Amino acid sequence: MSLRDFHPRDSHDRYSMYTGTYVASAEDHISWSYEGPTGPKYWADLKLGGQNQCGLQKQSPIDIDVLKTRYDGSMSQLYFKSYDKATPNITIVNTGHSIQLNSPNWRQSVSGGPLPGSFNLLQMHFHWGKDSYRGAEHTVNGRRYPLELHMVHSQAAEPGHSASGRLAVIGIFFDLTEGESNAGLQKITQVIRDMRTHDSVDLRGALSPGELLPGTKHFFTYQGSLTTPPCSEVVTWLVLRDPLKINERELALFRTTLFENNRTMVDNFRPIQMLNNREVISSFVTASSSSLLASLPLMIISAILCSR
Repeated sequence: MSLRDFHPRDSHDRYSMYTGTYVASAEDHISWSYEGPTGPKYWADLKLGGQNQCGLQKQSPIDIDVLKTRYDGSMSQLYFKSYDKATPNITIVNTGHSIQLNSPNWRQSVSGGPLPGSFNLLQMHFHWGKDSYRGAEHTVNGRRYPLELHMVHSQAAEPGHSASGRLAVIGIFFDLTEGESNAGLQKITQVIRDMRTHDSVDLRGALSPGELLPGTKHFFTYQGSLTTPPCSEVVTWLVLRDPLKINERELALFRTTLFENNRTMVDNFRPIQMLNNREVISSFVTASSSSLLASLPLMIISAILCSR
């Protein structure tokens, strides 16, 4: 997930809640990329005024090993407010690291699941690869999809309280199809062809974020971080199981954009990070959890017999 350079509790001159962007001061000299001496291997060494968390233990993205996830039947479904409402005045921006959708008119929010309250939509952006065998940031059982969309949300402040700085990010995979791409995605790729480095173009017409959502009943969740410097560990991830569709023609349009160094923008994804002591929770019964549920009666009977 790219908020570009974000620090959650800093003052408004250093963090814009509209763009989700950490604003570097002159002395920060932030420069990072996806390759070479400023690539992911060296992000933990970046001088970010004590804000760099790229070397800590709860980093993202991760590989989701489905058989090792834990099903939580007590977790509610996710609730999406106004995601079916068309949003006007959307600007598509080449940030130099990704393609990002901004609007002063976002009114959408998500709640439920593992979230402690309501989270308001800030922006959306994409990660993709040089070819169609890579591009997404998260992997599932080692498989990497060709494109991943991140819908970035910030926790809504309670009355009389300041913002917590917590984020909720919905990760949405795109899988290859020989047919038509997702209709919402087509609205975006129609204007990407007009973009170069740091360009911004207006979306033609309106877009409802719900057009970019597959089924939301099945998802994985864990505690993690931003996937770009400073890699702040403030994110509740909601990775949807079911992918949307994209064809090779639409993928090729993403690859026409340029990084801030004027090189072709591809492989803008961070390598997989260690899970360490974290747990990935699923909203649905997986093969491992169904096996556990099936064995529970026998375990209970065995425990009763052993206690006699």
